Amino acid sequence: MKSKQAIEEVLLAHPGWKLSEEGIEKIFVFESFGKAIQRMQELVPEINRVNHHPDWENSYNKVRVRLFTHDEGAVTEKDINLLVLIEQHWGKS
Repeated sequence: MKSKQAIEEVLLAHPGWKLSEEGIEKIFVFESFGKAIQRMQELVPEINRVNHHPDWENSYNKVRVRLFTHDEGAVTEKDINLLVLIEQHWGKS
């Protein structure tokens, strides 16, 4: 489990992410529904490679991403690493 202070430091470095009771989350906005789905699909191989999967949902051109390590009941290093991976791919969306 990451300390709340460590999580907040990461969130400061990656604008738009918020800490909630359900984990860390952010809504990404894309040009269109098709682009949102395309960008989600592009991330699947990377997500499978790190074997840590986000809770995410799509509504038209928006993708809400929530990161939480369910088997540990907390935000962990896995979530932070996945946040950084997602930001590397979607940070300019």
